[in-house]
Amino acid sequence: MVRARAAAALGQLGKGDAPVVEGLLALLKDVDPSVRVSAAVTIGKLGQKQTDWTDDRLLELLQDNLSGYRKTAAMVLATRQILRPATYEKIMALRNDSRFWVRIAAWDALLQIEKVREARKRDAERPQPIESAK
Repeated sequence: MVRARAAAALGQLGKGDAPVVEGLLALLKDVDPSVRVSAAVTIGKLGQKQTDWTDDRLLELLQDNLSGYRKTAAMVLATRQILRPATYEKIMALRNDSRFWVRIAAWDALLQIEKVREARKRDAERPQPIESAK
């Protein structure tokens, strides 16, 4: 429990700095399930300070034996502004998971992904203000 809380506190300390993210990524392999989940959630809360390596580690959790990790990883990956096609496909596959709550989390993640895509599309279509010449 202490290490899980420490994982959550790391995110508040570093605000996405590389050493903090590296530490959290290492915690994704911790033997304590609550530490791994806390690290994954904290990575998600750090926002878009991400790397392909971060996503690769979260993708590994999508295939973990414990359903809580699959669920958490799907939810964290869904918050990404830029989502690789392989990530999307793996989240899609979770719709057929043996655990009901993982299937629900997969659908929730897919809805979140769609919301992010729609917001990006609206932002791209929004007229940009004309800057006045000084």
